[in-house]
Amino acid sequence: MKKLFVFAGVAAVVSAGAYATDDAATLLAKKTVTSKNYVDTALATKQPILTAQDGDYAVLYPGDGEDDGAVRTRAIITSVSDYDDGTELVTVGGVNTALAAKQNALPSNTAGKLVTYNGAIGSVGSADVYDSTGTYSTQQNALVKAKQVNDAVSAGFNGVLTCANQDCTLWQIDTTMSGTYVPQNQQ
Repeated sequence: MKKLFVFAGVAAVVSAGAYATDDAATLLAKKTVTSKNYVDTALATKQPILTAQDGDYAVLYPGDGEDDGAVRTRAIITSVSDYDDGTELVTVGGVNTALAAKQNALPSNTAGKLVTYNGAIGSVGSADVYDSTGTYSTQQNALVKAKQVNDAVSAGFNGVLTCANQDCTLWQIDTTMSGTYVPQNQQ
């Protein structure tokens, strides 16, 4: 029986040497009782773990007045055409690409004028449109509407042709053509 005790003693010493123990600081920390305040304070310095997502995202931290503390994300997109739900962030390159395909705003001096295209990309011109409330002499290079042309031709014929007989089968033509037959100064 004595041999059995010696053998059991040696086995106990060998197994005790194989058991690893924590250092003193770790053991002390495991024995320290914490308060709710201590835990709340420690957790306040942490954020929720960000979840993995496909694509590029910006992380948004809660700002003033947001008491839920939720960290949010917004997708980063590289094309304005991908903007769909109002929460994406478009890169500068995406905005510049979209702007390159747009026409500059028309200059303010085109108000009341016809905008013309001269064949150069991104370049426009303008032409005046005849305004019957103005004078003919100040608008001789303006474009006219078909109705104004028709009225001018009719007025021109009526102004230079006069009936030469009672049945108006003969007409006399005034070749001086001294009048202005385009409607003007009509208020």
